[in-house]
Amino acid sequence: MTAIWRVTVLEARRKKTLLVLSIITLIFLVLWTLGYVVAKNAISTNFGRSEELGLGFLLIGFSFLVMFSTLTAILTGSSSIANDCETGLLHGVLSRPVTRLQYLAGRLAGALTVSLCFSAASFGALMLLCALLGITSAGGVALSDILTAWLYLALMQTALVALAQALGARLRTAATNIILLSMYFIGDLGSSMVALRPLSEGVYKVGYAIIHLSPFSAIGSLASQQLSDVDFMSGLSGQAVNSMPDHMPLWTVCYIALAGLCAWLLFRKRDL
Repeated sequence: MTAIWRVTVLEARRKKTLLVLSIITLIFLVLWTLGYVVAKNAISTNFGRSEELGLGFLLIGFSFLVMFSTLTAILTGSSSIANDCETGLLHGVLSRPVTRLQYLAGRLAGALTVSLCFSAASFGALMLLCALLGITSAGGVALSDILTAWLYLALMQTALVALAQALGARLRTAATNIILLSMYFIGDLGSSMVALRPLSEGVYKVGYAIIHLSPFSAIGSLASQQLSDVDFMSGLSGQAVNSMPDHMPLWTVCYIALAGLCAWLLFRKRDL
C-alpha cells in the first residue's frame, strides 16, 4: 500500500495539470492582493466600508480556491485507477504481491494526499495574506473559523476523490471527469435552490434532494459561512445564508464511506 501511495504522489507531481493549477493559483493570489490594495485605497477609509470590502474579497478568494481544489480532487482521483486500466499497467501491478484492496487503498490515500496538500497550501496562503492585510482581524474571523472552514473543504475533497475512485473502477478517465463535474454543478444548483426556501417550499425540497445526491457544493457553502459575517452575507444575497441542513457534514462522511464501499465492490469484480 505504501508503495502505491508513493507512486500516486510522484505521478501527480510529474503531471503538468497540477503544475498549471498551482501556477494559476499563485497568479490569482498576487492579482487578488493587488486588487484589494487598490480597492481599499480607492474607497473611503471608513471602518465599515473597509470591513465590507475585506469580507467581499475574502469570499472571492475562497470561492476561487474551492473551485481549484475541486478540480484538483477530480483530476487526481479520476486518473489513477482509470489510467492504469487503460494503459494495462494495472495487470502488471496486481501480478505482484499486492492485493486489490491494498492497491485501491494506496491509490485513494495518494490522491487524497495530493488534493489535501494543494488545498492546505493555497488556503494557508490566502489566510496568511488576509492576516497581513488585516482582513481576518477586521472581519472578526477567528482561528477556529479558519480551521473549521478548511476541514469542510477537506471533507468536500475527500468525498470527490472517493466518488472518483468508485467511478474510475469501471469507467474511463474522461467519462469519470465529465460525470464528476456534472454532479458538482448540479449540486451547486441544488445549494442555490435550498437557499430559496423562504420563497418556495417546493423548490427547497427539490434542492434538498439534490444536495444529498451531490453534497460537494453544500459543504463548500458551509466552509464559506465560517469565514464570513452572517449579516454581511445576508445583505449581499437578500436571504439567510445558514440554509444548509445541520446534518450535511455527517451525511458527507456517510457519503464517503458509501463511495469507498462501491469503489471496492466494483474494483473487486473488474476483469483485468
